[in-house]
Order: sequence, then C-alpha cells, then structure tokens
Amino acid sequence: MNTRRSKFRAKPGRGLPTKSRLEEAFALQLKASGVLFHREFQFHPERRWRCDFRIPTALGCQEIIVEIEGGVYTGGRHTRGRGFEADIEKYNELAIRGYLLLRGTALHVRNGNLCAWVGKALETR
Repeated sequence: MNTRRSKFRAKPGRGLPTKSRLEEAFALQLKASGVLFHREFQFHPERRWRCDFRIPTALGCQEIIVEIEGGVYTGGRHTRGRGFEADIEKYNELAIRGYLLLRGTALHVRNGNLCAWVGKALETR
C-alpha cells in the first residue's frame, strides 16, 4: 500500500480542498495563455464554498469563475442527486453575486475548449 500523500491532498481533519490533475492541467493551459488566475477562490461570506478558478477582469467588469466538473462518466458527486443540487445552489449564488460561470469537464480541459472559452470571455470584458 502506498502511504505517501500527494502534495495536493489535505491532511485529515483540515477540510482543505484537493487539486485534481485536471485542475493542474488547466492551470498550465492558463499560464501558457498568459491568463492571470486565482485558485480555490472562496466567494461567499457565510458558506465555505470555493470555486476552482477565479479570473480577474478589467475594473468594473464581471469576473470569471471556472469550475471543472469531475466524475461525469463515473457517477461522481457532481452527477448524483444531492451533489448536483448543491452545485446548483452554489452556481446560482455566483450568478446573484455577478460572476460569469464557465463550466467544463475532463474532455473540455483535454481538448483545450475550456481555456478557449476563457479567452473568448476575456475578449468581451
């Protein structure tokens, strides 16, 4: 059994988010494109909701939030009842607070579409 922890895994009881390989790949794409970003952005004052990526925009423009949905074909949390409903609540709160939400799956990260969508969104800001 491998007892070594990934450097991105939280220690038990800490409640810190983990960084997936997809998120790491997407971060590399953003860096290669020259896009500034922040990871694990906590946007709600009362809830502990975090977003995978926050991309700042010009002053006064709607900021961009990117969420990478994992487990789409494996029955992951985002595709099951409670997880899906919790995501809707979180995404609606983002909209109420004025953020533009872009969502993607593993396919969208791998084929570069998610990064391209970010580029298009930045062009309109």
